[in-house]
Amino acid sequence: MIPPSHHSETPEHGTRIVSRPYDVAMHLDEWMIRAYGCIGSRASQTTVLVFLLYSARLTSNLLETIAEGAMTVKSAPSLKGRRCAHLARTAGRLGTFALSLAQCSRQALGTIAQALAFGRLWGLLGVYFSLKQLVQPRASPNLSGDQKKRPYLENIFKTAQLIFLTCYFAADNVSFLSGRKILAIPPSTRKSLSRWSLRSYALCIAVDIARLITQRLRIGGETAPGSWRNQFLTTLAMFSIALHNSIDNSPLNDITISLLGFYQSGSRMKNLWHDSSPQVGTQEKDQEKLAAVKAP
Repeated sequence: MIPPSHHSETPEHGTRIVSRPYDVAMHLDEWMIRAYGCIGSRASQTTVLVFLLYSARLTSNLLETIAEGAMTVKSAPSLKGRRCAHLARTAGRLGTFALSLAQCSRQALGTIAQALAFGRLWGLLGVYFSLKQLVQPRASPNLSGDQKKRPYLENIFKTAQLIFLTCYFAADNVSFLSGRKILAIPPSTRKSLSRWSLRSYALCIAVDIARLITQRLRIGGETAPGSWRNQFLTTLAMFSIALHNSIDNSPLNDITISLLGFYQSGSRMKNLWHDSSPQVGTQEKDQEKLAAVKAP
C-alpha cells in the first residue's frame, strides 16, 4: 500500500509530478553537457585554462595577503594578556593554514601554465589557417558577401596581427622546447626569445586596440555599444598584462595583474558559457530555418 503524499496536488494539463532528486539529476546533467560544450575546441579549452590560471593566481595572492596579516597580528608586541595570547595563537593558525592553501594554489598555477605552454606549440597551425583565409582569392565561392567586402584597413590590421602572432608563437615554442632540453639553446638566448615573444604578443594586442578604436570611429554615435565596450576593456586589460610581462621594472604589482587577468578571462569565460547554452544553439537553428524559408 502506497502512503499518501503530504502535497496531494493534482497535476494540471497532463503534467506529472517529478521528484526533487530527479530534478537535481536533470539540472546536473544539463550543467555537465554545458560544461563539456565549453571544452569542445582548442580555443575554448584555452579560454577555460586561462580563466583557471588567473583564478588560481588571484586566490594565491589573497591567501598570501591573509597569511601575512595574520602573522603580523601574531608577532605584534602590543598583544599581552590571556585574551591577546589566545588571539595571537588563533592568528598564527590562520596564517599557517592560509599559507598552505596559497602554496597549493601556486602549484595548481604552475600546472595550468605548463598545460597552456604545451598547447601553444600548435599555435602556428591556427596562424596558418587564418593566413589562408586572408590571402585566398575574393572570387572564391567559399567566401560570404561580408568577407568579400572586407575593408582594406581591416586587412592591414589582420595582416599585422598575423605577423606578430607568428613571431610570438615561433619564439615562445623555441623557448619552451629549449627549457625542456629538447633544443640545445643557451639560457641567455632562451631568455631573450621569451622576452621578444611577449613583446610580439603585446604588439598584436596593440593592433587589436587600434582596430577597435577605428571600428568605433567608423560607427560613430555618442555612446558606445555594450559589446564593443566590453571587448575594448577586455583587450585593454590583456594589453596591460602583456606589457607588464614584456618590460623590466613594471609599475604594476602582482595582485593588480591577477585582478586584470581575472577580469579579462572571466569576461571571456562568461561569453563562452553563454554561447554553450543549448537555448542559444536552438535559437540560432530556428533563425537559420526562418531564413531558409524566406529565401527565394
